[in-house]
Amino acid sequence: MNYAVMALTLGLVLLALDTAQACGRMQLGDVENRHWQGKSGSGYDPFDPVSYTQTVKLSVHKRGPADCNYFLVFSTGRTGSFDRQLTGGAGGLAYNLYRNANLSRVVKDLPTAKASDVIFGSFPAAGKQTNGHSVHFHIPPRQAVAAGIYHDRLTLTLYRGDLQDFTPEDRMEVRFLAKVPRIANLSIVESSAPFGAAALERLDLGELEKGAEFAFDLLLRSNADYEMTLQSDNGNILFRDGSAGGPLDRVPYRLQIGGAAIDLSGGHAVPFPRAGGSGTPGVERLSGRVTVGRVGNATAGIYRDAITVVVTAR
Repeated sequence: MNYAVMALTLGLVLLALDTAQACGRMQLGDVENRHWQGKSGSGYDPFDPVSYTQTVKLSVHKRGPADCNYFLVFSTGRTGSFDRQLTGGAGGLAYNLYRNANLSRVVKDLPTAKASDVIFGSFPAAGKQTNGHSVHFHIPPRQAVAAGIYHDRLTLTLYRGDLQDFTPEDRMEVRFLAKVPRIANLSIVESSAPFGAAALERLDLGELEKGAEFAFDLLLRSNADYEMTLQSDNGNILFRDGSAGGPLDRVPYRLQIGGAAIDLSGGHAVPFPRAGGSGTPGVERLSGRVTVGRVGNATAGIYRDAITVVVTAR
């Protein structure tokens, strides 16, 4: 009796081994689209309020004379938890990988993973085959991070079988990366208005009289140091429309920004007296003021000047 039991047990083991071998060899393929593109392919913009999701493509290859079941998992990465983070020299950028487009199922690893946290697949027939899969790569918007390269390294593992009976078949290291570019944006608005409010493209000084003032704000939004230059078409003078700017067709004015007098009389680009930014994302507000100079016997008409303001991240 004992010999019969041993023979039966041995037969079952051999049958199981033959079934696994018959499935053949499974192997992971390339992982595509691991570098964050953002809105326009330029990377992650910490000031963009829109939530984007990027599809990462996975593939599994199989050779063998029988069908196979399998599943895929991703490790935690550098955080050691499934609250994953891309890290760089200037901090961290929260991100995650999801099974579904509505971002409710994070892809996890064993032994934590449940059926809803892994990617299942199968090869229903014999022969050489390839299956494609995808995960959704998401970086939440409006994270205050400085310019730089942020990355994380995960292990992608392919298991043969299911969550009750599995064997590791293949694994690879996968690097996820996001570039945060240097950003410096300018908005000229009414005094105390927020960034994104209706921009002031024209400062209406009303009826010109000496000493009249117009106040405004320059808002500079950046995640890096920046430089600002200003240039006047008429050299700090309002010219009457249609005139050549003769003695009776011009009215001088003074310009102040951030408490500093800006002399644009030379007709060339003038750097703002101090560079701005600290590398920490945020908005700097600079108060501006235009003060009308001597009007005298200026000819009636519409007077104007154009000032070009250029802000450059560095």
